[in-house]
Amino acid sequence: MSAWSRLCKVFFLFIISFEVAGQTISLTGKVLNAQTQEPIPFVNIGTLNTTKGTSSNIYGEFVLNIDSLPQEIFFSHLNYSKRGIRVIENNGLVVKLMPVDNVLDAITVTGKKRKNYHSD
Repeated sequence: MSAWSRLCKVFFLFIISFEVAGQTISLTGKVLNAQTQEPIPFVNIGTLNTTKGTSSNIYGEFVLNIDSLPQEIFFSHLNYSKRGIRVIENNGLVVKLMPVDNVLDAITVTGKKRKNYHSD
């Protein structure tokens, strides 16, 4: 076997190893309101202990690129309860979040007019 042939084989194996190691899984799904079944836009979606994440679009749909399955995925939104699920296979995930009531106490704002107001 010539040196050129060996070099070509090594190069080919080197390229193949990067292709296999660099593959990602595109996890797709939809986030819905558990009470009304309406889509929830702008839900934060991510994996635990990584920096990978995305958010749902205005139709509640999302695509999250992950390295492997199974994976722990979390869903959070200001007006809904947080939820974490373990995803084993990629088959069009549908996640339902429960709404929460974010009610603030009433406040009263009063003003006082100053008699001697000087502008400098």
